[in-house]
Amino acid sequence: MTPSDSNAASGSVDDPAPLYAAADVYAHPTWYDPCSLVVLEALACGLPVVTSQYNGASELMRDGKEGYVLTDPADSVVLAAHLQTLLDQELRQHMGQQARALAEAHTLTDNFRQLSALYQEIARQRRAA
Repeated sequence: MTPSDSNAASGSVDDPAPLYAAADVYAHPTWYDPCSLVVLEALACGLPVVTSQYNGASELMRDGKEGYVLTDPADSVVLAAHLQTLLDQELRQHMGQQARALAEAHTLTDNFRQLSALYQEIARQRRAA
């Protein structure tokens, strides 16, 4: 076993990009995930995502555009139907392009600006109180 094999066995890899590149879709039907980094990474890599409404990252997605958002993660029939729909290469590519565009629309700079504005507003409210 090589050092990189041991990382993979523990659930982490040094460079996940080749794994995303080898995938056609990413499915993450979670019962609870405040904001799944792996879903954000998959979207950024241009993969359509199937996740649940219990994943905070799903709030960025539009159901049927960048992938699908499940209302019930235990509903294997709906999950399978969405995955079967994504067997269509043209649809998968279109959703993947939408996923990438979504990721590009949420830059680190924008995130910093929004977070900074929130902190400034909180500080302003505290000073006023």
